[in-house]
Amino acid sequence: MDEKRPLDIQTLGRWLEENKVSRTELASSLGLARSTIDNYFSKGNIPKHVQILISRYMKGREPASNNDFVSQLSVPIPNKILNLAVRAAVQKDMSVEEFVVWATEGAARKIVEGNRCN
Repeated sequence: MDEKRPLDIQTLGRWLEENKVSRTELASSLGLARSTIDNYFSKGNIPKHVQILISRYMKGREPASNNDFVSQLSVPIPNKILNLAVRAAVQKDMSVEEFVVWATEGAARKIVEGNRCN
């Protein structure tokens, strides 16, 4: 599976069946609810940022969202900023969570090192 090419729902369905992976197992490994995966199948499409995580899972790599996070910090983010982060994450071939961690670390490092970040 090429991470640059969109993952369609039919390809995912075939892959799940061929590899004997349930929707529940997929959802759990991605840190999503089973109902979220079911909704993707009902609507017939998968958001691009989730396609990246699923593609990694299909290649046998655990998504970073499951094994890199120590804290489950919850921060309210206005939709305008979240949409911007999603677009940027897709451009960098990252999940939204990976992008937020990466961007936060970069901005925090600049501030701590005295290189003001506006």
